[in-house]
Amino acid sequence: MLEIKFRAWDGRNIRTDFYLDSKEMIVMQFTGFIDRHGKEIYEGDIVRCYDGAGEISEDDSDTGIGYIEWLDDHGFWNISKIENGLGDILQNGYIEIIGNIYENPNLLAE
Repeated sequence: MLEIKFRAWDGRNIRTDFYLDSKEMIVMQFTGFIDRHGKEIYEGDIVRCYDGAGEISEDDSDTGIGYIEWLDDHGFWNISKIENGLGDILQNGYIEIIGNIYENPNLLAE
């Protein structure tokens, strides 16, 4: 069963202990997936994909950087802005969180 969890950006920090006491708070949902280091993946995380997110290659080469978002039209979590077009594939352990879109937007430009 999927655990429903959220975190929030308060304009300064990502927080998991919060009250929705401000319209400025941006809430991000847990995707139900974990990265290759066992970290929970949330909406807004910036991730590096390994070998198309399908399987880790022998040389552990990465295939791109993107951010996690929910696609209402398709009903699934997506890795957007990924160069090779394989962003709709999220599998436990084949991606690595390297930041989030609020604290590290510069990572998407690299």
